[in-house]
Formats: sequence, C-alpha cells, structure tokens
Amino acid sequence: AGGLAKDGAGTLTLSNANTFTGATTVDAGVLVIGDDFASSSIAVNSGGTLRVTGTETNDITVAAGGTLEVAAGATLIVNGNVVSEGSIIINDGATLVVPSGRNLIASDITYNGIGAIEFQREFSGPDRWVSFSSPVVGSVIGNANYPGTPNPLALFERVWTQGFPGSDYEDSVGSLTSVYFYDAAAGEWAAPTSNTIEAGRGYIIRLYAEKIRGDGDTAVDFGEAFRTAGAQRDADVEFDFPELTFNSVGSEDSWNLLGNPWGAALDWAAGSGWTKANITEFAYVYDPENDRYLATGEDSLVDDVLTQPIIAPFQAFWVKGSAANPALSMEPTVRVASSENADLFSDSPNPVLALKLDTGDRSSFTGFRFGQDFSAEFTSRDAYFLTPMSYTFAYIYSVNEGTPTLLKSLPVDLAEQLVLPIEAGGYVELIPYSGSAKISWPTFENIPAHWTITLVDNETGASVDLRNADSYQFQISAASLNSVSDLSELRLENSPVMRTSGVETRFELLINPTTTSAPINGELPQVMALNQNYPNPFNPTTRISYDLPQSADVRLDVFNIQGQRVATLVNVTQNAGSHNVTFNAANLASGVYLYRLQAGATVLTKKMTLVK
Repeated sequence: AGGLAKDGAGTLTLSNANTFTGATTVDAGVLVIGDDFASSSIAVNSGGTLRVTGTETNDITVAAGGTLEVAAGATLIVNGNVVSEGSIIINDGATLVVPSGRNLIASDITYNGIGAIEFQREFSGPDRWVSFSSPVVGSVIGNANYPGTPNPLALFERVWTQGFPGSDYEDSVGSLTSVYFYDAAAGEWAAPTSNTIEAGRGYIIRLYAEKIRGDGDTAVDFGEAFRTAGAQRDADVEFDFPELTFNSVGSEDSWNLLGNPWGAALDWAAGSGWTKANITEFAYVYDPENDRYLATGEDSLVDDVLTQPIIAPFQAFWVKGSAANPALSMEPTVRVASSENADLFSDSPNPVLALKLDTGDRSSFTGFRFGQDFSAEFTSRDAYFLTPMSYTFAYIYSVNEGTPTLLKSLPVDLAEQLVLPIEAGGYVELIPYSGSAKISWPTFENIPAHWTITLVDNETGASVDLRNADSYQFQISAASLNSVSDLSELRLENSPVMRTSGVETRFELLINPTTTSAPINGELPQVMALNQNYPNPFNPTTRISYDLPQSADVRLDVFNIQGQRVATLVNVTQNAGSHNVTFNAANLASGVYLYRLQAGATVLTKKMTLVK
C-alpha cells in the first residue's frame, strides 16, 4: 500500500512481487525489483535507475490514469513485459530497455528530445540465415561506420553487411547481397534498395562471424543481444501491412514475407483484431536453431509442426494469398504481453499425429490433424512445407496433390483408407545425406481405437503399425536424393515451398478406418475366412472382409500380378470376430491384384480386378 520513494545513493532491492497504490519514484541510486511490479505511477528521475530483473519474467504494469516517466539521462531496464494503460514519458537522453523475448504494450508514449526505447533481440549465429523485422521508426539494417560511429538505429551494425546502400560493401549492389526481402510481385528474392527497414516488411540476413570478414579480431559476440533504439512504431491505431500479392496464373507465386511492426507479440488467433482477406489459414515463422519452418495456426496444436499462434517482436513471417486482392491488417488488440500460451493441444479432442525424422544431428517434422471441416484434398487449411534457409537440414513431409505439406488437415469421418505419400531425406552442405535415419511419432493423440495407421517403406517393403512400435530405423542412400548446388534448386519456382523429388516417395502412411463386427448372439466365427471383395471389379475402392475365430497378429497385403506388394492394409493384433477394411486403388493401374490375409500361421489369398 502507499507509495515508494528511492532518493538516496546505493542500491535498494525488493525481491518479491510488489504493488503500490501510490507513486513510485527513483531520484538517486538504483532500485532493483526482483519480481513483478505494479504502481499507479512510476518516475525514474535524473541520476536514478530502476531495474526490474530476476530469474523469471518480471513485469511492470501502469494502471489507467497512471504514468511511467523516465527522466533525462535515466535508464529503465526491464526483464519482463511493460504493460501500460496509462502514459509513458521518456525524456531527453533517457532509455527504456525491452530485452529480447519481452514485450511493450503501450499506446500513449511521449518522447522528449532524444529519449528512446531500446528493443533487444537475440539472434543465433554465426554463418546462418535468420529472418527479421523491426519495431522502431527509422530503424536501419547496417552501419558501415561501426565501431567508430555507432548508430543506435542500426540493428545489425555489429555484423558485416553487403549488397545494398548503407552496407559495409555497397559495390556488390545487385549481387552477393547479405540481406534479402521477397519481391512478391516478381516472385523472387531481391536486395533492399535502401538501408531502412520498412514497417511490416520481413527480411532475411546472413549473419557472418566477423564485422570485417576474415578478421578474427572483429569476431561478433552472438551472446550479446542485437539492439535498435528510437521511437516505437505507432501501436495505437490499425496497422495495414504492405500490399499483398496473388497470382491467379501460378498460385504458388502468391507468397508474401511480412514482419511484426510492433514491440509486442501478435496473437495470430485473436480473430476480431485481424482483417485477413483472401489469405490461407497459416502464418509461417522460421526456427533457425532447428533449420525449419513452423506454421502458427488458429486451431489445435500438433507438436513441432503447428506451433503457438504467436508472432514475436522482430519476427518475419510468410502468408500466402488464396484469391484476388489479398490483404492483412490488425488492431492494437492483437498484442499480447507474453509469448507463453496455454497448451491448446491438450484441450483438443481431435486426433493429431506427427512424424519426426532424425538424420544425424538434424530433425524434421510433419503433422496430420483430423476434423469435421477438413478435406482429403489440398486446401487453405493445409500448411506448406517451406525450404529451410540452411545448407544442412533434414526434411520430412507428406505429398498432397503434388504439394509438399507440413501439416495435412484430414476428415475425421473416414469412409475408406487414406494413402499419404511421405518424402524423407536430408542435406549436408547441399550434399544429399547418406546414412542411418529414424522416423518416430512423438505425437499420437486421440486416434480412434478402430483405426489402423501403418508406415510402409516402399524401398524395403517393410511396414510398421504405429500403435505397436515407437520408431522405424532405416538407411538413406545419397543416390536416391537430388543433388543441388544452390538452395534455389530445392524450391518451387517463384516460391519458398520445397520442390518434390519427382519420383516415387520412399514412404507411404496408410490410415485405415478398420471396423470389427460384433458377433451375432455372442457367437464367434468358427473358422478363419477371407471373403471376396465387394464390389468386384471395382474403381477405385472396394471392401474386403474376413473372419477370425480367435485373436491373432493379422496382416492383410495387396500384391500386383508380378508378386510385388503395392499396399499393406492391416498390420496389427486383432480380436476374434468379423472385420472389414476399405482398399483405395486410386494410385494403381487397371489389372488383376491379389490380396493376402495372414493370421498366425494361416495364409489365405484371393484375386480382385481393378477397372478404370
């Protein structure tokens, strides 16, 4: 209760959460707050420093009608979020510091003189591509005069830059640039035409190890956050992102790389705060630590595939136009004070599944979710698999209508078996990976008990029931992958989407809604039987039924007339009773096929005819 005044030299530390109904002033010395801090008004005067810090997130809250004032020459350092419904005043020479991963939510900010907000961002490096944007008005990318003349607006002044005006080496303008934006109208990457970071625009930058390339004495300390200081872009009015592009001739051209223009995280799922016109469901953000893209969705989460619907400060993100005149704008209400979200996944009753590929020290994920409103066809509810920005990476994705897919949204009411082609592989410095690999399924949730989900290796013929195992080990041959000399060869033309290999995929995922009939009057079948499929001939689906007198390890395969296995429909332990399964031969040619049932030591075979 009451107020708090710090007016003497030295340091005063408050280690617990503190709330003061009166004013808080720091006139001299240092006031250290070790936990969350709320006050009706906060003033940091000349000669004083207020540092809100600790091992956990420590927030400053300014109530409506209150004021946070940082006096001339003073510094306010916060380890948490600054959330103000009142006023913030930053006087001449004063600095409010918002560290990496934290947020500033305030609409009424006054800057007197050269008072500034310093936003910090940690980027992993060196020698990798990362994406970025900026929340500061007039923020620039590089500074050729650093370290002699530092520029507080220059986000990457500690890093070597080249290929654009204002960079360390402008002579390479037009070629060998270290920074790109995506020219959506042309459908290609382009070098910036100025050093200024455009509001709402996303960029990528190559982070070199030294400020002067090849000079170890100028090595960049990536343990120190990068920073840009000035006035935050207006966050009290609606923000319209740069004009979006849709190409009706080549829909894969319709990608737009945008950036968070504010100093707070954006909640992509804050429905009424966004105006999303003619764009697909997802925003895509890059994870440089794991060399992969993640989709930020508005629906239930699939671990490591569909991530929390949060776009952090400094984050660039992709959106894709889905029809003519796409547009994106947002209200200040989409800002959130923390990147920590509730675990939406755990609240979802819908089935979800993720596959993980491990190749050496690299991993990749692809996912599947099931719901009433989803389709087996590729739609705007599916997320694309985008090409990583690293020369060394693993990849695994499903192929749907020829499109590499990070997240496939499928109908939950399955009437027949789904066959999903899966591509998997990797590159090491653009050389195809060769060696041991493993596919596992870390997410396998809410899958109906009567479904059979099988992973089939088309190269070895092996099949794995995902309920009875937790992973599958195999070998990758470099000869089976495309050799490339540049990342652009792995992308679809005019698109960040990864290009498929163009040959038969290594794997197939079979999702089969197998059903078991209850015995009539409690009587179980007396003998094992494999019945004739119906209809027969068929195009392209047919139903196969069989009887089991007792529980057994059951396998039901389909072979072509040459004896090559073309599908595995069942590979699971089943109870006694009558069973049936749907076979979809949409990917097969017309002809005679054999289907073989094996239960324990008994094997039964019948013929069926596909006519297209």
